Amino acid sequence: RARFCLALPGDGWSARFEDAVLHGCIPIIVMDNTQVPYESIIDMSQFTLRVAQKDLAKLVDIVQAVGPEKEAAMRAALNKVWHRFRWMGLKLAQKEAADTVSDHKIKAGGSLPAQEGNEFATNDQDDAFATLMQWLYYRIPFTRGDKGPAP
Repeated sequence: RARFCLALPGDGWSARFEDAVLHGCIPIIVMDNTQVPYESIIDMSQFTLRVAQKDLAKLVDIVQAVGPEKEAAMRAALNKVWHRFRWMGLKLAQKEAADTVSDHKIKAGGSLPAQEGNEFATNDQDDAFATLMQWLYYRIPFTRGDKGPAP
């Protein structure tokens, strides 16, 4: 199981960043001067690594420099926000989440192992739709010519 996943420049962010987050993999963002989805309302520095494109050749050294405590802290932060990137308002997505949780319970002998973030697996209160609405609300002052809140 991968511990870190690359989110490389290319066709925008599309699935690379979100797939990493949804699979519990710490994203390594390699795209200069670009914000990832919801970066203005979620502190990405808590659960991602940002590597400048000019430093891509040093990537292995950068990742190896992340100590076990820092990686554990990043993973804990990721466990608290992964659900914000999952669309749960759709019946198929909710069924898929419930089926996945059920499968994990069966494989684990009848109960889910204690893991931070499990409580969000079927929660649709703070899914991607709710996060998108929060981001749009945050952006309102910018549409009126205001600078908006400080980042």
